[in-house]
Amino acid sequence: MILLHPFIHWFPTNDKPSLVRYVPYLTLVVYPFIAPGQFVVRTFKRMNDKADFLMFVIPGILMLCGHMTIGSVFNMWLIMILTSSFVFSFLGFSVSHHFPNNFHDGDHISDKDIDWGLHQIDTSVERNEITDNVFVSLVTFSDHTLHHLFPALDHSLIPFLQDIFLNTCEEFGLDRTSKPFTSIIRGQFKQLVRLTPNNPKRKHRWN
Repeated sequence: MILLHPFIHWFPTNDKPSLVRYVPYLTLVVYPFIAPGQFVVRTFKRMNDKADFLMFVIPGILMLCGHMTIGSVFNMWLIMILTSSFVFSFLGFSVSHHFPNNFHDGDHISDKDIDWGLHQIDTSVERNEITDNVFVSLVTFSDHTLHHLFPALDHSLIPFLQDIFLNTCEEFGLDRTSKPFTSIIRGQFKQLVRLTPNNPKRKHRWN
């Protein structure tokens, strides 16, 4: 949420830059530079971790074993870094949380439904899964609501909770209708331009 603040953010406030508000799809051009940019920031702040230097392993191997010029190695390595940064950022920003109907900091909170589980549900949206493959589910952050409800549970076990979770939501009148992935992606850009805080009126059946 605050990684790119104040230049790009999803809070429902009117301090968003005009370019983001009127041409939100242009934010995609920033994604390739987020990961290398964070590396530069951590380097200047002297907050690097050993894991930060793993990105240099591949170019090192290519230079030692690939019989390639330094320029070719650098270009290939740069393409890999920028591509991975784009994919990770795109998935991270688009998979579940940044949908206009979801709760974001700045939205109104109901003082009647003070429940940790309900608030977790309010911050994410369900999406239609294109496959039951556990690896694809893991790397695309699917079953995201259950992931937040059971953060310590291995992701391969989360699908086993899906039916009882949906049945419980239906029992208490909570709408967890899945949405197409494309709708959620578009929703992320709609959230970028949303300025007015939501005032949700949850309908449930507790009695």
